[in-house]
Amino acid sequence: ALMRIAQTEPDRRLQESAIVRLGQAGGSEQLRHFYTTARPELKRPIINGLFNARAVDELIHIALQERNEEIKREVMTRLRLLNTTKAQEFLEKQPKK
Repeated sequence: ALMRIAQTEPDRRLQESAIVRLGQAGGSEQLRHFYTTARPELKRPIINGLFNARAVDELIHIALQERNEEIKREVMTRLRLLNTTKAQEFLEKQPKK
């Protein structure tokens, strides 16, 4: 139900709330897939939902695929904040800017 709201709700605040709640409910795989087709204004809420879910693998996947540098920086910041071994290893392999 949360995924359906996240994808179709016309009220953006409700849509963003559903996205964050989906992350809290463990829907990290669904959010990662939704990210690939999401409108640009929904990408940050999806990143926040994945961050709340501590979904390191999904955030790394997005960091590798994202072309928008501003959004990519947001993902990298979230990975730094998660501070898991896997996130740290990924960040260490990234080129310094």
